Amino acid sequence: MVKLEYHVLPDLEDIKRKRKKLGLTQKALAELVGVSQSAIAKIERGKMIPNYILAKRIFEKLGELEFAGEKKAKDVMNAPVIYVRPEDSVKKAAELLIKHKISQMPVISGGKVVGRINEKILLTKKGEKCGDIMELPYPVVNGETPVSVLREVLAREEMVVVAGKDGKVEGVVTRSDLIRV
Repeated sequence: MVKLEYHVLPDLEDIKRKRKKLGLTQKALAELVGVSQSAIAKIERGKMIPNYILAKRIFEKLGELEFAGEKKAKDVMNAPVIYVRPEDSVKKAAELLIKHKISQMPVISGGKVVGRINEKILLTKKGEKCGDIMELPYPVVNGETPVSVLREVLAREEMVVVAGKDGKVEGVVTRSDLIRV
């Protein structure tokens, strides 16, 4: 199976709004990303469309400044992770949920999240192995993801998996964890 990855950047119109919100001048932003002030001015006026690498660098720098000092996923995650493997029995999944007083957990294979199991799935699906009944995996973020971003994701999801650069699961964050923060 081929894994496709893609990254979507915010609209270029957001550069000026974010820059002003942070109290940065065009010159200051230009110095931070290594371009001229006139390049930033042209981008903000729509007279120049930056290549993907430059746009990514601008948004990364603005993001770093916007979320400076905010807690990150690695600060609030639960570890070690309670999980099952696709080949584990559904009975084992139920026992783990009860034993640890949790309502959901990831399905992990080779250190990477491949699916999800929760109480609803156990009640509504039939199968002997977790791989037979698991649903799509939880969203995966890195440990540097700001809590404000986690809040947005967890407004739609039950859990977020925190993974390292190698994609291996390091922890999980649930809605309850953010309530405590």
